Amino acid sequence: MRELAAFIGRIAAGQSAAARALVDERDAARAGLDANTWHAVRAAELDLALLRTLHGAASAGQDVARRARSDGQWIVGPASARQLRTKPQAFRLRDHVELAWPPGALKGGLVRLLRDAHAELAADPVAYAARVVWSISRAQPFIARNERVALMLASRCLHGAGLPGLPVEDVERDPPFIAALIAATAEDRGALVRYLDAAIWDAALAWAEWLGAPLAEPSRWTLADEHAALEDARRRASRIPQTELDALLAGAARQVRTAMSARLGAELGPCEDHRPAEHAQRLAVAVASAHRGRRLCPHEPIAVLRWPVAGGLGVEAALVAGAAGRGVTGAIAMHLALAPRDAIGPGTAPGFLAIVDEPAPVRAARFERWLDAAIDKVLDRGPLRA
Repeated sequence: MRELAAFIGRIAAGQSAAARALVDERDAARAGLDANTWHAVRAAELDLALLRTLHGAASAGQDVARRARSDGQWIVGPASARQLRTKPQAFRLRDHVELAWPPGALKGGLVRLLRDAHAELAADPVAYAARVVWSISRAQPFIARNERVALMLASRCLHGAGLPGLPVEDVERDPPFIAALIAATAEDRGALVRYLDAAIWDAALAWAEWLGAPLAEPSRWTLADEHAALEDARRRASRIPQTELDALLAGAARQVRTAMSARLGAELGPCEDHRPAEHAQRLAVAVASAHRGRRLCPHEPIAVLRWPVAGGLGVEAALVAGAAGRGVTGAIAMHLALAPRDAIGPGTAPGFLAIVDEPAPVRAARFERWLDAAIDKVLDRGPLRA
């Protein structure tokens, strides 16, 4: 994560005040907070007062809430925003029920959790974020909305470590997150750490895809101004050396064919490596990628690797790679798809972010780990399920 924090810090350092304000507004929305509350939360100490603030925001507009009694049964009562609970309670997700911390242990346990924040964030921010989410879920310090408070606090901690925060609402409802949180224990939070690690890289990719032109006065923008600023930013961006990128794509080509063939039980054909030379061709690829929820810059080189699925099904696997978003960060975005050629499948294609700050062997190993989960996603909602 040090390399990712360095990448984000380097890009943020070159942003204008107006651009940083737009980023802050976006970060607040992803954390589920209004801009003023997000600003106050980022500036606040990690203490019980901060937890109360987050619970107040998570409970806004709610007079009543559902909580799980110690036997796991749901009951409805006052929301009690910002107040630590005083009655026994359970942690319940789906049909999983665990007895929560006793009311008398809440303050001491939470103080210890927050007291360790600075040292643990410096050592391993993802592991500490997992500890925060697990601890608050099992503590159940408030009547309700505890998992949301946990994710809000984790986002605050990750931001403090120079990393992107989490899209709180999306993560809270994500079935793999729910499964990882249920499986986590005090001794083993490995699945939760892996989930959060992937979610942080996904958040960084979404940020790189979203970033726009670093103009100082957006109210005076014209389209020509924006294009000129973007061209200048792309020219100055630090990029992965072409030899490293070619090696990453060559390794990816081998891995995708082998792994996808094994999962499908049907051989993929030889790889077709298409590098569109004309802007109109790259624009067509970028538009198709945008329909899959992934944004590539058509002004920069794009690679499309394709493998036909055997059996005359008319379906192919595709790995698309190009400059992320508008190309201003120098990062490379890749995404995996399984569909008839040029067709648009449902949902957002799983994406991978490659940055110059990460050593090539580390980047390649991370791609290999990413690929397994990406194949799961494209197979789960792909055309072969129809």
